[in-house]
Amino acid sequence: MRCTPPPERRDTAFALILTALFGACILLSIIIPSQICLARGGEAEEMNLSSDTALSKLTEGNESPAQEGIPVHVYITNNDNEKLDVSLFIDSELIDHKSISSGSDQKMDRYLLEKGRHTFKITWWDEDVKSSFEVEETRDITAETSVHLYTILNDKPEEYEITVNLVNENSRELEAFLYADGSFKKSKKVGKESSAELGKIKLKEGIHNLSVRWQDDDTKIEYEKTKKLMVKRD
Repeated sequence: MRCTPPPERRDTAFALILTALFGACILLSIIIPSQICLARGGEAEEMNLSSDTALSKLTEGNESPAQEGIPVHVYITNNDNEKLDVSLFIDSELIDHKSISSGSDQKMDRYLLEKGRHTFKITWWDEDVKSSFEVEETRDITAETSVHLYTILNDKPEEYEITVNLVNENSRELEAFLYADGSFKKSKKVGKESSAELGKIKLKEGIHNLSVRWQDDDTKIEYEKTKKLMVKRD
């Protein structure tokens, strides 16, 4: 008899300004030396197998194959003035995501890639300008190498103070409502045939639409007059 181990994501009224179970059989052979009982007629012969021999035979052919590929070390430098959450893509596949402090370098990891051309891309969201950005680089990988990508500094756009004056050309007092790019900013009552400073508003550099709205008290009809404004540093 043989003993074996067990199996194993309207009117010009206004003018407007701005396996863990693999070793079951091995473990048994280590703790209790394997014994093979050979019955020959009425005699029993005992043969001891060393643990090392049993381990060697049981694990033979079970070794995992060596990983193949060219090592590529990817680093990212954050050149923005604040901490950024950066995502790394290799050949359009999301590989990793890390938070990187302002002005610091961060190694993403070491990746094994096939020989040939590969595209490395990082993306991030910049809260200052409320927009997402990306940087991409294509490299021909032929030997172990490093790839370094850099985020871009995006400063918060500077705002400029604009003074808005209203001129009421109507023969009655009217209440004017000022809008910038469709958003309400201020309101003020302006006497008949007079002008008034509505106040100051802040606008970023670029082209903006300023409009003033008012209502005719007799007809209850609302009118609007719009003016396009280019805001520049000078």
